Amino acid sequence: MSDQLSNNTTTVHPTHFVRAVELIKKATEEFGLCSENWIYPTPFRIGAPRDHYYAEIWYNGMDWQNNYWLIEERGVDGIKCEPFVVFPHHSVEAKFNEMREFFRAALYYRRDTVWAKKDPIWIFNDTVWSFTWRCDPEDRKYKDSCVKVGMYHASQPPVEFHINEGCVPLDKIREGRPSGAVDPPNYKSIVNDLLNEKSLMSVMMGINPELDALIEKRVKLRTDIPGGLS
Repeated sequence: MSDQLSNNTTTVHPTHFVRAVELIKKATEEFGLCSENWIYPTPFRIGAPRDHYYAEIWYNGMDWQNNYWLIEERGVDGIKCEPFVVFPHHSVEAKFNEMREFFRAALYYRRDTVWAKKDPIWIFNDTVWSFTWRCDPEDRKYKDSCVKVGMYHASQPPVEFHINEGCVPLDKIREGRPSGAVDPPNYKSIVNDLLNEKSLMSVMMGINPELDALIEKRVKLRTDIPGGLS
């Protein structure tokens, strides 16, 4: 109960999981994610608590990005909490016009593959999975639980993020990036170049407070960008 009291969980979205905050705090540490924000439930869920499968999506994260969590109850297997979707930056999530439909498709796929086992793709092949790509098969994170995918189509600007591999039909989606999709910038390289520039200019010109202030300003502006330095 102390975990619940230490977290502002007042929300319009009811929950079946009374220990959700505790579960997510433990999972955040276990899977190597970071969070400085409150933990909240979202409206995304599937099934009913008395079903053989029921799941809710919650989220926490940093001031610049969100981690979405899958809390699921699977009959006699009990309750589990794992990463669902991790966005690199709020700007990516803000461009994700199809996020609601994508989350619905991912939850449906998860439930069907672990319980119903009838048709994990269903209607979502035409609306979601046909436009979803696995960006890099080698890019796995969070104890290898998540893979990097992207979604692109005429009305959806390119977005890329990590998703729980149990929530996406990897055998049905294509690999790589479609023509026209631009590789995301290497933000760490950009910032390192600026830092090297500062070091070089300081050596060449000596200590110059005005120059240092100008370069620090440029570094700050360039680090305040999607994806951060990770």
